[in-house]
Amino acid sequence: MKIRLGLVGSLAVSFVTLACLLQAINYYLARDFRETSLRQRERDKVTTIATLIEPRIHREEEWVRAASRSIQNALSAADRMEVHDPSVMARLDEAFEQFGLAELEATDSKGIVIHRAHAPQRKGDRSTRWGIDEALSGTSTLTSAPILEGALILHTVPLRSNGRIVGTVTAGLRIDTPMIASLSKEFGADLELISRLGVPVASSRKAPIPPNLSAITEAFQQKIPVYRASADQQTTQVYFPLQIVDDGWILMAEIDSSSAQNLIDQKNRTSMLITLATMGLAIITMMLLIHRALKPLRVLRARAETLFTTLTQHPIPKRKEDDISSLVRILNDLTALLIRRNEELSQQRANLRISAKAFE
Repeated sequence: MKIRLGLVGSLAVSFVTLACLLQAINYYLARDFRETSLRQRERDKVTTIATLIEPRIHREEEWVRAASRSIQNALSAADRMEVHDPSVMARLDEAFEQFGLAELEATDSKGIVIHRAHAPQRKGDRSTRWGIDEALSGTSTLTSAPILEGALILHTVPLRSNGRIVGTVTAGLRIDTPMIASLSKEFGADLELISRLGVPVASSRKAPIPPNLSAITEAFQQKIPVYRASADQQTTQVYFPLQIVDDGWILMAEIDSSSAQNLIDQKNRTSMLITLATMGLAIITMMLLIHRALKPLRVLRARAETLFTTLTQHPIPKRKEDDISSLVRILNDLTALLIRRNEELSQQRANLRISAKAFE
């Protein structure tokens, strides 16, 4: 069944179609703009967090340096120091508590551990810390070492007495789960420390976040933060390359973007409703204006119908047409009727002329 819309219907359908197309374009453009702005905002936030955390890591390095040197100065201040002296052990234990160290050990001039403040029961073995030999030769060293739950920063210094090296002191701090959890709470984001091999070693979450190995590789190669968003756009992650003393690590920060994403969805829905309401109002206004503009045509059509009815003595059958189509049809019918009447009159005049000649 073929549907005839007429001029008004065609205009209405065309306007609605155009309005729907513009609404779709506006919706997707606005949504993309809002989501792009959200992603940028989350990136800036995560980058700020990572940039603020990096100095904290370096501050831990400086704290280890300061602690070991303070211990070195305190012990070397004695006129004559013996590393096996019980007072030395007491000073080491006191410094261990004072500086909040994770590890503190002292060795004699042969590298044999004489005291471990963090594990007093373990002593008498040769220290396996890298840097002991350098310290025994008179050079301080700062190193980092991977451990089971994070990274360990170690500073080893030589102990001197009367101008000779009598041993070494190694102070250490851990960048581990408690520290990462504390930073996470402070900055309001989930944090995770990842080794160069992509193994999470410390995390603020109970279950570590599965790392993105390609992002880790890219971060190490480019030496810049690498961003990743979850498939549902609910979280934003940044893989921040971090140098802890002499080893490379990845600090991964993750921010929950669900609240911002929900706000964007709400804004999109509100924008769509406003646009639809505006479009409906525009359609109604357009229909009223068209109806008003076609009023003279309806008056002309009524007069044409009256004239046609007067000439034919038959009413015009009603049809489902718009005003313009109806007027065109009536004018066509009226024109055809007038042409036919004119032909009849012409024929009658011809007949009269023939009759007049015959009469003459």
